Amino acid sequence: MTDTAVSSFLGCRTCQTLVPVPLAVAGEFQDDAGDVLLSISEFLREHQFHPIAQFRKSGADTLADLPLWDPLATLRFEISDGSEVYVATCIRTSVDEPRSFRFAPGRLPAQEAELELDFGDLRRSLDLEFYPHALRPTKVDDLIEVLTDRIGRLDADSLDIAFDVADDPCCSVAPMPPDTVEAVIAASARIFDPWELDKVSRFLRDNSREDGLLALRIRRRSLR
Repeated sequence: MTDTAVSSFLGCRTCQTLVPVPLAVAGEFQDDAGDVLLSISEFLREHQFHPIAQFRKSGADTLADLPLWDPLATLRFEISDGSEVYVATCIRTSVDEPRSFRFAPGRLPAQEAELELDFGDLRRSLDLEFYPHALRPTKVDDLIEVLTDRIGRLDADSLDIAFDVADDPCCSVAPMPPDTVEAVIAASARIFDPWELDKVSRFLRDNSREDGLLALRIRRRSLR
């Protein structure tokens, strides 16, 4: 079980502390089920005379000050009791200690996102795709201009996140939306000769997934 995978919590409104309540799906948490139940029991016993509420993680964003795989990373994310939104903070002062969770009223700060694409890799891969022939550099420049324009029209919050970059808490990866790919291909008809367009179209479609050269890196600011 990872801390970022937990989406349900019990919280004490008096002490503003939380305990995670993982959802057991197909035995996913069987290995640590005993520890999980013990921590919940201890939490309920400690706060038995306090108002307890159930919270669920709301929104997909998790802010971190270190890579998500780092056991000492401080995490912040939004939770809700169904009527109000709170910010949960998850900290760990030592690898020998369990994480502790606190919450307070509020929301995460708005995060402006930047979309990035590695155009250097794209150029090199197009060269290999056409070898032993060659595309004129001006045509590749025009293609990159079209891609830049289309990426600039995308809303980062509407993209389907495929995964977070393990060593960069600010960065996630999403596939290029199919309608964007097709719009780029349509615009490319004005750039390339027909025989070139066939190869470019296939190249763009084949590389639009999250593991392809058109994968979008969504960069947001961290807790730092």
